Amino acid sequence: MISILVILICSFLPALVIWLEHRFAWARTLGGVIICYCVGMLLGYVTDHPPEAQSLAEVAIPLAIPLLLFGVNAKTWLSESRSALLSFGLAVCSVCAVGVFATHIYSHPNLGLLVGMLVGVYTGGTPNMMSVGMALGAPSETFVLLNATDIMFGAVYLFFTMTAARAVLVRVLGESPTAVEDLEDRISKHPFVVRDAVSTILLSALFLGISAGISYLWNQKIEPAVVFLSLTTLGLAASAFPKVRAKHSAQHTANYLVLVFCTSIGVVSNPETLGETPIVIMALTATMLFGSFALHMFLCRIFRIDVDTAIVTSVAAILGPAFVPPVAARLKREDALASGLAMGVMGYALGNYLGITIGLAFAP
Repeated sequence: MISILVILICSFLPALVIWLEHRFAWARTLGGVIICYCVGMLLGYVTDHPPEAQSLAEVAIPLAIPLLLFGVNAKTWLSESRSALLSFGLAVCSVCAVGVFATHIYSHPNLGLLVGMLVGVYTGGTPNMMSVGMALGAPSETFVLLNATDIMFGAVYLFFTMTAARAVLVRVLGESPTAVEDLEDRISKHPFVVRDAVSTILLSALFLGISAGISYLWNQKIEPAVVFLSLTTLGLAASAFPKVRAKHSAQHTANYLVLVFCTSIGVVSNPETLGETPIVIMALTATMLFGSFALHMFLCRIFRIDVDTAIVTSVAAILGPAFVPPVAARLKREDALASGLAMGVMGYALGNYLGITIGLAFAP
């Protein structure tokens, strides 16, 4: 019963939050993403973090991706791709460099294994952590502890990237070189049309089904990397048709699904799990995540990467493609979404190679 109630709240709270944003200045200042995330965390605390919320989050973002891409200008995206690729490369190099550094300052019987798994997750995603751990013979307890720590520090990182990161980093990295029409502008200029919203959500669901089918045919199971790559390709292909781009209600629907995701991911965040984790694992994870982020931003300053591209590609590397849409929406840079998703999918491909290589290189 509680799980059903949580799912209903996660599904319909965004409607209230959108209404608050239209009525009150404080809600617009905070932003729907932050409000939903914080309410989700509170809801998770009082309901013992039901896992069903994770399933809702895993459905909301894949459905939102094509909807967000339907309004993307392909010419703008192509012009941004080179900068995104360079920034993502710098992010990957930063994770590997900090991982090697960590092997010299921490002491643990399985330090090489831990660093390898963290390199996998911070250049790819959770599937890479699992793959690297299995390849290096990690016990199940190690994955549970490392994953719990990663989730909590990742929540802190996500909160920062969606709140203060841009204001802090824009002074160092500089503004983005192009001014684009953001999601809020597109929503405010065009009224919500139910027929268009229904047609685009059905098209997005069709793309999700096709992507899942491609993944299953590819490897007889649902592979996140294949699904995200297929969704991105199909969404961009559809945006080439003027009739699809003209359905502006897709942006309303995408914004709603992003808020559903933020509420759901807040529900499953559980700070209490950190109390069961050894200090060395917590310190190592924090060093890998925040150390690589700091190094990445420093390198972006040297290579003159703009602030939005730096943040989006950092999220693509550290958290994976699933978290790119809410961050891009918060930054009001949906034109960076396609590049961010592409970099995140590339991370899935690189994560296993880098994680296993570093894990073996520093094995006892």
